[in-house]
Amino acid sequence: MTIYLSNYAHFKGKYEMDNASNQHITANWNLLNKTDRAVLDMISRYSVKHGAAHLKHETISKVLEKSVSTIRRSIVKLTQLNVIERVSTIRSVLKGFGANIYTS
Repeated sequence: MTIYLSNYAHFKGKYEMDNASNQHITANWNLLNKTDRAVLDMISRYSVKHGAAHLKHETISKVLEKSVSTIRRSIVKLTQLNVIERVSTIRSVLKGFGANIYTS
């Protein structure tokens, strides 16, 4: 069911993805706060199997126990720093915005 996520993967394996993630964290350490790093860590954990994560802001918010607004700000910051890439999706049945796909 989630094999479509492989189409968004930029890495061949989890070690390559982990190395890139660690390089981004090191390069942007002073610009990232604790929440930003936690969001990136969650996206990385969910991306291990297929190279991309399909997550709602609300899901990240519940897991990290932060507000949805805080999660959105962190995602915008990570996107602007080119740490992650966000792909917006549209739900096929209800035609509204769906969960975003995140790649690192």
